[in-house]
Amino acid sequence: MKKYEQVEHYILEKIESGRFPVGSKIPSEDELIERLQVSRNPVRRALENLMKDGVVYKIQGSGSFVKDVSIPQAIDLYAILPSESFNLESAIIEGMRKALDDNHHKHVHLILQRPGKNTMEQIDILNLIPKDRKGGIIFLPAVSVNRAANRLLAANIRKFEKAQFPVIQVDNYIPEYEGNYIITDHRKASCQMTEYLLSMGHKHIAVLYQNQHKPSVKLRLQGIKQAYEQQEIAPTMLHRFDLSGKPITREFVEELLESGCSAAFGLECGFIYDLYRQCLSMGLEIPKDLSLCSFDNHSYPPSERDFFAAVIQKLNTIGYYSVQILLDLINKKTQGNIELLINAQLHQGRSIGKIT
Repeated sequence: MKKYEQVEHYILEKIESGRFPVGSKIPSEDELIERLQVSRNPVRRALENLMKDGVVYKIQGSGSFVKDVSIPQAIDLYAILPSESFNLESAIIEGMRKALDDNHHKHVHLILQRPGKNTMEQIDILNLIPKDRKGGIIFLPAVSVNRAANRLLAANIRKFEKAQFPVIQVDNYIPEYEGNYIITDHRKASCQMTEYLLSMGHKHIAVLYQNQHKPSVKLRLQGIKQAYEQQEIAPTMLHRFDLSGKPITREFVEELLESGCSAAFGLECGFIYDLYRQCLSMGLEIPKDLSLCSFDNHSYPPSERDFFAAVIQKLNTIGYYSVQILLDLINKKTQGNIELLINAQLHQGRSIGKIT
C-alpha cells in the first residue's frame, strides 16, 4: 500500500468507526504526519483524494472536516465524441443516457463535448476539463496516422489518470496508450461477414478502407484474413483498396470489376453507399453484378438500410457499459485496465447474391 493510501485508509477507518463523526475536524497535516510517520506530500494527496471523493471538505484557514456522505457528491462525466458521423455517436449517447436513467444517477452530469475528428482539437478539449472535481471521461479518440500526434494525445490522457480522473475509450482506442476501452469485437465481426460472403460463393472479395493504421481497421483486416485462412483460400483472392482521400468513381468501379471481384466489403459504410450509387448510375445491378456489404448502416437512407448486408455494431451497448464502468472506476469499485469487446450483429441483407 502506498503512503497516501495508508493515510486515506487511516482517515476512512476513523470515520467509519465514528471516531471522526460528520462535521468533525480531521487532524491537521502536521498531526497526521506525526501520527503516521509520513511526509507532507502523501498527507496532502490523501486529503485531496478524499475531498474529490466527497468524504471530507475544506474550509480555508480552518482545516478539513468530515462530510455528510448521505448527500451524494456531484459527478461530471465528460463525453468527448466527434461532431462528424453524428448518427454513429448518437447511438453511443443514447446508451449512456439509458445507463444513467436505469440506475437513477440523479447526481451524475453528462457533459457532451463535440470536437472535430482531429487529434489536436481533442487535445484542446481535454485541456479545458477541470481535474479537481469528481468525474471521468468517455472518449472516442481521433486516431491519427501521425504517431507523434497520438503520443501527444495519450500523454494528455495520462495527466487525468494521475489526477485520479478516469478515462475510458469507446469504439476506438489509441495504439500508443494502454488504457481502458470498450469496443466492438472487430476481428470477430469482420471474420463472420467474410465467412458469410465465402459461403455465398464469393472468393474474390474487394475490401475498401481508409487509414489502415487505425486500430479498428487493422482488427477488421485481421478478421477477414482469418476467415480466408480458415477456409484455406489463397489470400491472393483478397483485393485490398485503400481509399484514403479518394472518391468512388466510374473508373474505380471498372477497376474493381476487372479485378474479378464479385463482392465488395466496406470497412466503413460510406464507401459502400457511394459505390452503390455509382454502380446504379452505370446501369449495374446489385447484387447481380456486384454484391455489397459494410460495417454499420447508419449512413444509408432509412428506407434502404434493410437492403444492405452489414455488420451492425451495438454502439448503444458500448455507451451503456461505458457509463457503468466509468462510475465504478470513479467510485473505486473496480481497478486495473478495462478491455471489453462487444459482439456485433450480422445483418444478411439482400445486397449479397449467391454464386452458383
